[in-house]
Amino acid sequence: MLRRWFLPFLILSLLLTASAGAQMVPINQSRSSDATAELYDETSGNSYGDSQYDEAFDFLPFDSSLYASAFEDQGYADAEATQYSTIGPDTLLVQCYVYGQAEIFEDQWSGYCFASSYFDFEFSLDSEHTWNLNGSADANGGGSADMYIFNEFGNIVWSDSWWGEGSLLLNYSGTLPAGTYTFATSVYVGFEGVFFPDYAAAEAGLDCVFTVSGSGPTAVGDSFAAERHLSAGPNPMSERTMISFAGAPQRPVQLDVFDVRGRLVKRLVEGTQSSGQVAWDGRDANGRRVPQGTYFLRMRSGDEVQQRKVAVVR
Repeated sequence: MLRRWFLPFLILSLLLTASAGAQMVPINQSRSSDATAELYDETSGNSYGDSQYDEAFDFLPFDSSLYASAFEDQGYADAEATQYSTIGPDTLLVQCYVYGQAEIFEDQWSGYCFASSYFDFEFSLDSEHTWNLNGSADANGGGSADMYIFNEFGNIVWSDSWWGEGSLLLNYSGTLPAGTYTFATSVYVGFEGVFFPDYAAAEAGLDCVFTVSGSGPTAVGDSFAAERHLSAGPNPMSERTMISFAGAPQRPVQLDVFDVRGRLVKRLVEGTQSSGQVAWDGRDANGRRVPQGTYFLRMRSGDEVQQRKVAVVR
């Protein structure tokens, strides 16, 4: 079994001084981490692995280290999400590590299916509302890596994704108007095997919510109708979440829920509208409550596809 030979630490650092034009405003909202790993045998129906989730709703330091694993003689999956974060009157500091890896063995010593992904970066926001992101992302085999900044209305401010492309350097910058934002990252690996197990998957991610105010650009209003977006709240959900969506103009949307194995759980919207809201009650197409874990919302609009994860907690 391959083991991790590296431990990259992801550093999200936002530093604003109270005397400058902008200011970090602490808010009592979620900072969360999650990790899920699974091996699945379609012949026997056996599933191996576990799912971990942790969150904070206060201003105290959030120190969370989650590790989920699945292991059998024919394969394994690992997922890890580590976050240490503090929120103060003018500072938000988050140190993070997000990692996923999975392999199915051909025999006791060698693997024939392998995928991995991770994040390693630094994010900073200065007093002029300008943010800079530098670092690296990695996705190999059936691995993917995703990073988002979206505002309080669910509109994406910035995003980038990689799928099985190898290591990439990150060098981005932009300006944030005054408002509330969520910074989210996730990694995912998954593939079908020829022999047992038939499926291996690992997923890990983290979210952090912060508010910026001051003399910088003013926040824009809700532009659901004008901007493509996909968001869900509450997230994590227990009994119900409300999903807001907007696809390409004049292009009907198809909105589905998938599990971490890529199986369709339920179709919520069937190409009848280009924007709107729909509720998901945490049940599959047969009306059965889905197990606790991570699920994916996938919106198709013409040739465009957007995806968001939703954590179900029971």
